[in-house]
Amino acid sequence: ADASVEMEQRCFAQASLEYVFLLQEVQERKKFEFVETLLSYMYSWLTFYHQGHEVFTDCSPYLKDLQVRLQRTRENFMSTRQEAVQLKNKMLEKNSDPGG
Repeated sequence: ADASVEMEQRCFAQASLEYVFLLQEVQERKKFEFVETLLSYMYSWLTFYHQGHEVFTDCSPYLKDLQVRLQRTRENFMSTRQEAVQLKNKMLEKNSDPGG
């Protein structure tokens, strides 16, 4: 019976040490696996923003040209509108003039 109890104690001690070893391994693995996941996520976002910046840089001349054209179009619209208003007022004045 003593030999059996001693054998059980050894098995229990071995199982306990294995359990503690696995717990410690899990705790340590958590530390670097979380950081690795976070790091890969950050690299993904940085790559995404870097590519976006490169695309923006590549398209920047086109965007500036488009902005200039848009401003010119707006100015043309405003001058055409002003001319149309003046012409409308002239026509109204002529039509309302009793001698005309």
